[in-house]
Amino acid sequence: ELIHFGSAVPLGGKRFRLSRLLRGRRGTEWAMAQHVAQENFTLLSTNALQAVELPLEAVGASIAVRARGLADEAAEPIVSPVQGESLRPPSPVRLRCTRTGDGGLHTSWVRRSRSGWAWLDGIDVPLGESVERYRVRIDGQVGSILAETHEPEATFDAEQLVPLGSGSLTLSIVQVGDFAESRPATKIIT
Repeated sequence: ELIHFGSAVPLGGKRFRLSRLLRGRRGTEWAMAQHVAQENFTLLSTNALQAVELPLEAVGASIAVRARGLADEAAEPIVSPVQGESLRPPSPVRLRCTRTGDGGLHTSWVRRSRSGWAWLDGIDVPLGESVERYRVRIDGQVGSILAETHEPEATFDAEQLVPLGSGSLTLSIVQVGDFAESRPATKIIT
C-alpha cells in the first residue's frame, strides 16, 4: 500500500509519528486491510526511485535485485516474484446503484487510469488501455449474473435479477485492461 502523509514527527529510535494520512494511493486501496498500527514502512523518494523495465514474459517469474553503491559489493540479492501489478488498471471507484421503475438495477462508476493520476483539467483522465471495457458481476443468495460493457455503467432489468434470489446483492466491477484486469471494486446492495 502506498500512503501520503502531511506530517512526520521523529520519536527517536528510527520511529516516526505520521499524521494527515492519505491511504491507498495510486490504486493500492486493495492492500489497506493488510496493515496494522506500529508497522514498519519504507519511505519512497521519487528522486531515489529507479525504474526496472521488464518484458511482459517476466510476469510469473522471479527476479533477483542486488544493491549497487558504495560498500555494496557483498550485498546479497533479494529474490522477488514479478506479479505485474503495474499492468493492472486501477479498480473503478464511486460505485452507484439505483433501482429502476421496473424493479431492475442501474449501476454506474468512475474509471481510473494508470496513465493519469492527476485530474488537472476537470476532464476524464486518459484511458491508458486500447479499449474501455468492464466486467460486471452481481452475486445474490442463490445465483449470479455477469455482463460486459464498454461504458462505465450497466443496467439489469427485473427479470435478470430474479435468479439471484431475495436479500442483499454484491456488485463487483473490474476494468479489463490490455494485459490484466483490475482488482474488483465491490459494493453491497441492500
